[in-house]
Amino acid sequence: MAIAVLAGMVVSSAPATAAPGSATYKVGCGNTKLLLKDFSKASRNTRTVIILNPDKKAKCVYEVATPKSGAAGNLANLLSRGVVVVQGNGATIKSKTMRPYAATIQVTQGSLTLRDVTVESNTESAVKVRDLRNTESGQGTLGTLILAGNSVLSGPGQTGAQVDGTMEMQDQSRVTGFHHSGIYNTGTLIMSGNSSISGNSTRGAFGGGGVLNRGGTLTMKGSAAITGNTATGYVTDSPGRYGTPEHSAYIGGVGGGITNDRDGHLTVQDQATVSDNHVVHASGAKFPVTSDESGKGGGIYNGGNATVATGSIRQKAHPVRRPPPRHRLHRLTRPACPGAAGHPYPAAPQPEAPEPAHR
Repeated sequence: MAIAVLAGMVVSSAPATAAPGSATYKVGCGNTKLLLKDFSKASRNTRTVIILNPDKKAKCVYEVATPKSGAAGNLANLLSRGVVVVQGNGATIKSKTMRPYAATIQVTQGSLTLRDVTVESNTESAVKVRDLRNTESGQGTLGTLILAGNSVLSGPGQTGAQVDGTMEMQDQSRVTGFHHSGIYNTGTLIMSGNSSISGNSTRGAFGGGGVLNRGGTLTMKGSAAITGNTATGYVTDSPGRYGTPEHSAYIGGVGGGITNDRDGHLTVQDQATVSDNHVVHASGAKFPVTSDESGKGGGIYNGGNATVATGSIRQKAHPVRRPPPRHRLHRLTRPACPGAAGHPYPAAPQPEAPEPAHR
């Protein structure tokens, strides 16, 4: 370092710190340690390109293990911060171990573009895309995921992506094979090109086999498609008490393709389609069935704001799985008197008189 004295003024001349720039890393097939290292370095660059499977082998898998500790909901095999582009060349990133509340990849800041990569997940989510901004001050970080080329989010994990940030599906990208909705969206989800969400399922009250849009914004355009997804209803079993006989009820599935809840915004435009999705009747009641509710919204179950182009919903007739004959509907009534002859239910024990309340 040079120091000059000029008329009583001290001037210091130090080497300038170089501004962070772009970087490109090549990761040999199966070299997971190097992949983790390159992801960790990405936050220091203005743009990072990570090239997987540089030799373009027919089968190339990177197996990553979930951390053993961390806050619930923040566990991830790969954490992406910065502007990162992963050129996969047909490679697969696979979660090695199953952990609750974990994701194979988590995007917390900047953008992650996956091009020609398969993310195979057996965790809670293949990808979590986070919005960590404070709702009052707006300070914090926002994550964006872009699926491009022939990228795939593949099960058998629970959900393909949990999105409260922004996710874009482009080109021929796909989300398939998950059993707790293909995508759970509370942020912004945009589908374009020939992207698709197919072959996913869910069970329970909320539905949304393809997409469960809970207060988020879902836009489908181009030739995007949500197809071949299912939503199964559920069963409530009541063992009976206070003179009410034991009984079961079937609750129908909702939103085979999409559930758009009351705070959700859904737009289907251009040549985008929602096709051949369906609701499935639940089964397995333990007691005589007194209520059998049909499913709703094989294609779209809408409780929010929806703008859907004419002809974009295409459904074939699907047989609804009905309960077994032995679970035919029964009237839910109390016996006229305990053990009344011919009554379909046995007499239920009467409750004891409650003790007086203490003041």
